[in-house]
Parts: sequence; C-alpha cells; structure tokens
Amino acid sequence: MIVGEAFADNNATTVRKLLRATAKGYRDAMADPKHAAGIMAKYMKVPEDPDVLDKQVEATVISTNAPAGKPLGWQESADWEANLSMLMETGGISEVRPLGAYYTNDYLQ
Repeated sequence: MIVGEAFADNNATTVRKLLRATAKGYRDAMADPKHAAGIMAKYMKVPEDPDVLDKQVEATVISTNAPAGKPLGWQESADWEANLSMLMETGGISEVRPLGAYYTNDYLQ
C-alpha cells in the first residue's frame, strides 16, 4: 500500500485496519485460490477468462510471502538496501534516501 506520510500520520487507525483487512483477504485467497478468483470475477468490470484469472490468483498466492513470524506486508531493511543499491548501480535512481522515506512496518499488526 502506498499512502502519503501526512495521511498515515493523521489516519493511523484507518491505515492499520486497511492493512489488516488486506492481510485477511490474502490469507483467505491462499487457503482457497479458486474461490478467491471466483469472488474477484463477480466484481470485475471487464470480464476475465476464468482459467486465466485462476492462474493469476494462484501465481499471486505463490509469490506472496512474509518472513517467518512477521505479518504479511512486512519489509526487511536488508531487502530494501539491496534493491536500492541495484537501482543506484543501474541508474534507476540518482540518490538513496534514508530507508524510512521508502517504507515502514509501523502500521502492520
């Protein structure tokens, strides 16, 4: 999730609830990806081939993880440092800011 720092500061409870609800949705999808795809299909404005949607949800479930003992969405400093270093080396960014400018785990439960 991406929110502005001021919004997060002024709406911490809302941000925490949104992240908690998102994590619950992911857990439910991980438990039954086919059912999750069916629910998604009901709300999509542009219909998706059911087999393709099933595969997309399954791929998302497989690639979604969290470090052991941490909530879904948890970010490790070492991962950010490695990514930022790679972006600097490849010219994707011209400066590296303090890690707190990129992410926080403060709102995860």
